[in-house]
Parts: sequence; structure tokens; C-alpha cells
Amino acid sequence: MSSKFRQKLVKTLKALRSLKLKTLAKISRSKQEQEGFVVSNCSYLPEEIILAFGKTLIHIEELKSSDFDKVELFISCSPFASLNDKGKKLTERIGKSNYFYFKQAKEDELGIYQNTVKALLDFLEQRYQRNISCQKLFETTKLMNETRYILSRLAEIRRVNVDFIDLNSWEELLHYSWILPRKVFNKHGKKLLRHLGYVAPRAEQEVNYVLCKSNNEDTHKLKRILEERGTPISYDIESKDFCRFSKMIPAKTPILETISKAYFNQYPSISFSKSKDRSEIIERYVKQFNASGVIYCIPNAESHYDQEIAKLKEHGIAIIALKLAQDFKDFIDLTFVKHSPLTS
Repeated sequence: MSSKFRQKLVKTLKALRSLKLKTLAKISRSKQEQEGFVVSNCSYLPEEIILAFGKTLIHIEELKSSDFDKVELFISCSPFASLNDKGKKLTERIGKSNYFYFKQAKEDELGIYQNTVKALLDFLEQRYQRNISCQKLFETTKLMNETRYILSRLAEIRRVNVDFIDLNSWEELLHYSWILPRKVFNKHGKKLLRHLGYVAPRAEQEVNYVLCKSNNEDTHKLKRILEERGTPISYDIESKDFCRFSKMIPAKTPILETISKAYFNQYPSISFSKSKDRSEIIERYVKQFNASGVIYCIPNAESHYDQEIAKLKEHGIAIIALKLAQDFKDFIDLTFVKHSPLTS
């Protein structure tokens, strides 16, 4: 069954690549305003609201600089002065009038977060000259829950047996879940899952999370090294993608409040959680996904994770702590990970 599924996966990825090219070719901001992508650097921006306006929301990490001309709006959770080079270049390319600051809220500031979501909705309604009904938000919530289900099933397949979906295929699928209209991705994702059948566990496969403190390029390098040496990463719980499929959003009224609470409460970002709560959240995920343990990927100079790691060890959670050079470029020798059990 693995070989048949792999064949279908290869065909699906080929079809999605073609659809991506067609999507990029169709959009040309220079020809018609308000026909491009909406881009964000936030992992807690409600996609349902953007989809309600018929737009495709793309995380900035998934967009090449050469495609900036296809962007019509940038929604940032960082003020302009704090943007990285890519964010600043995008803002300069499309103009500050097409930049919206989606202010971050602290862990105990649900009200502030809800006000920010409402301000975003008001801004978009004024920009596009249309009001969004509760029914439309119900529809986009259902649409995103389909995307979440597909991604969660594919993630579970990797967790059980990485031979079904290798790292490159997995990251490519995640990319298309951002860059393509959700209906298009869901259609092909559901077809792929219909060819799945039974997933037999892979012999001696270890299941781990990774908490990466590096950029995407280094994160991919780490995951590739670990996968080549017998310790594949099933879930990256600090990535922008993890919160997109860790939980479904209930379709209940009042829908805007429900969506806001779901993003604020049900998708805790490990990166922004209070230090005293991080270990509790991590431990919950380890138990929820039956993980072998946690892999930390941190620079040599940082020591403020020591207490968190110690607490997890006290609770019986196996840990591998990988130290990086301070510039995040050079990994230490990881050969000890190959076919070795996690140890505390």
C-alpha cells in the first residue's frame, strides 16, 4: 500500500505544482488592484476572515521576493520598524497604504486580541467595500476545517510511517496549502487521502518533536539530517504550520467571537507562551501525539531553556538538546542520533 500511495502522492504534487504556476500567472497586481495575494507574517491571524473576502492568505515565508508584485496587502504582527528585511522590502514594494499592523496580544489579553480581530475585519470591509455576514464566516470556517483535517491526517501518516510521506513531500504539501486557494488544495488533498488505506508502522521509527530557534533554511537542514539518520521529525510545534492543523474550530455562534477565541486559546504559540507555561504545553503535546520525546534546537549562547528542559525531564519526558553555533549556520555532529533511543 505504501508504494501505491507514494505513486498517488507523486501525481498529486505534480498537479499542485502546475496549479501553483497557473495561480501565480493569473495574478498581476500591476494590471488590476485588489486581485493579488494577502500576505502575513502571523501564525495567529484568522485565515477565515481573509478567505471570507475571496482572498488567498499566504505566509510571507512561502512567497519569493520575485512574486512581491503579486501582493496587494501585507498584514503584519510586527510594527514596520521591527520587520525583518523581507517584510520591509515587501512593504516598500506595495506601499505603506497596503500595510496593516495586526497588533500582538499577550497571553492574558483575550479582549485586546478580539478588538484587533474586529479592527482587521472593519479595515477589510472598508477596503473592499463589502460587509461580511456570519454565514460567510461559517462557510470559511468549514473550508479551513477541511484544510486542517487534511493536514492533520497527512501529519499523522508521517508520525506513524515516514516512508509514506518523506520530508520534502511533506514540506511541499504544506507550501501548497498556503499558496493555493483552499478549495483547490482541499480537492486534491481529499483525493490523496482516499488512496491511503492502512498505514503500517515503520519498524524502529522514533517519533519526535523539534523546537527550532533557527530560520527556515536551518530548520529544514536539521530535519533532513535527522530524517537521514533514522530520527524523522513528525511535528514542529513552534512552526507557523503546526497551529493550522492542531485543532478544529467549532462552527457556532457568535462565529467571529468563536474564531477569535479559537486562535487565541486553542492554538498556543510555544514561542510566545509564558516561560512557566511552556513546559506544560509541550508536555501536553507529547502525550497527545504519543511522542518519543522532544528535540531542542538552540544556539550555544542561550541558557534560558535549561529550567524548562529540567522540568520536562522531571516529568519523564525524554530530551535531546542540540546546540547550534551562535550564527545558526553550523550544526554540531549529529551522528549520535542515528538509531539511538532518546535519553534523558
